[in-house]
Amino acid sequence: MYTKILVAYNDSPGARAALDRAEALAGALGATLTLVRSVSEAPLMEAAKPETIASGRTDLEREIDRDRPELDAELWVVGGPASEAILAAAVEMEADLVVTGSRHRGAIARTILGSVSSDLVHQAHCDILVVHPTED
Repeated sequence: MYTKILVAYNDSPGARAALDRAEALAGALGATLTLVRSVSEAPLMEAAKPETIASGRTDLEREIDRDRPELDAELWVVGGPASEAILAAAVEMEADLVVTGSRHRGAIARTILGSVSSDLVHQAHCDILVVHPTED
């Protein structure tokens, strides 16, 4: 069914819920797991400089080492606006499932700020699973 699972990861509650679900799926299916973080040069949302990507990778490695040291996943950090960068990474790694979290933004915030999960659902070449964060 799925052999290459990409998780759009930014250490938000939605992303952590997405990682939980993706890790369970990967384990059950014997799939590989890749976490992808997008970084950009805010506020311009342009392609990121190499030092920004390196810093993003260091941050991602620290978060994973702190919260999930047993996680068996490849870590990618890519530059650019989140939805574009994640879609490009999914194509490059030939992912057959992208798992992303949801932030539960209201209609106005979605209109102004956009929605990465919505962009992924409408533009991806593969299946998308949107995971809602659990209420604590």
